[in-house]
Amino acid sequence: MEEEVVTKSELHVKVKPHHVAEVTAITKETSEFSKQFQIRTTFKGFITVKVTSISSKDKSIETVMMLQGSLYDILKGAMLEQKYSFVTVDDTNKTVVVTTNGILHCTVVAPETVKVKQNPIMG
Repeated sequence: MEEEVVTKSELHVKVKPHHVAEVTAITKETSEFSKQFQIRTTFKGFITVKVTSISSKDKSIETVMMLQGSLYDILKGAMLEQKYSFVTVDDTNKTVVVTTNGILHCTVVAPETVKVKQNPIMG
């Protein structure tokens, strides 16, 4: 999973009455850091799973199997056949837990120079 997050710097500029201001800010990187994180998402509820097959002859869709029940029961049964390192079942709470691991890379920027140009509003 990769996501880019853009943040903004907040500058406070005092503008004279009846003036318009143009502000230019040049920033510089001040530091970088990386941090590992883990997100654990818990699911609980009832679902319907419909498994279909497409015929190679006439391209018709045929229902092979249909499952209905709690997400916990269906995934617990499926995980007996195939294990996934990021999906676990919590037998105590009858829930499914999906774990996402990642690394946050962050660059901190700060204003290096700020130029403010103010002109009277012509009316």
